[in-house]
Parts: sequence; C-alpha cells; structure tokens
Amino acid sequence: MSLITRIAITRVALSSALAFGLGLTAFVSHGADEKKPEAKAEKKAGVVPFNSKIKAVDAAAKTITLDEKTARVITSAEATKVSLDGKEAKFDELKAGLFVTGAYKKDGEKNIATSIKASTTAPEPKKKKVVSK
Repeated sequence: MSLITRIAITRVALSSALAFGLGLTAFVSHGADEKKPEAKAEKKAGVVPFNSKIKAVDAAAKTITLDEKTARVITSAEATKVSLDGKEAKFDELKAGLFVTGAYKKDGEKNIATSIKASTTAPEPKKKKVVSK
C-alpha cells in the first residue's frame, strides 16, 4: 500500500470514529436531559414562590398578608414549615414588618403555605450575572 492510500484510510477511520463518538455523546446527553425537567416539574407542580414583607398577621385565621400591590394572603396549615431567622418557629412568632420568603399551593381560593421563612433582616439582593463576550 502506498503512503497516500494509508493516509486516506486513516483519515476516513478517524472521521468515522469522531462522528460515531459525537453521535453517541448527543444520544446519551439527550436521554439525560429528558429525565431532569420531568422530575423538577413533578416536584414543583402547583407550587408558587413568594418573596416579600409581611404587611399584616391574623393569628386567629393563621394568615399573613404580603406587602405587595395585590396583597396576597397566605394561609398556614399544620404541615406548613415555619422558620424565623433560620430557626424553627411557630406561626404566632410572625409579625408585620418581617421579611418573608416561601411557597404555597393554590387550594380553590386559598393560598396554603408549604413553607414560610421569615427574617428580621432584609435579604441580600441577588447579584446580576455578567455575560462576557
């Protein structure tokens, strides 16, 4: 076999191996990507996050009103996890003026909290991602 023939065969073999490897990588990564969104969607189905300040607390009704334009009312249930400054707390410890984050699920007209995380200090603003070119 001549040198030119060997080079041509080597190029074809390398090209085929590279194409196969890229195709396999795309197939494997595509399969992995399919499973992740489904798992996230099932986990967070129907859960709505909130991040605001408490405008009012109704201890009898176990509700907090968020200090927003729409003034959402969030109801605490027995299963609701409540924390204050990173420590487990009772609903009765919440008061107007606290910063609050959490999540709730819609139940008809009610917003039933799954978690309420209150803080006496304002949360740090999120840093904007800088995209460099």
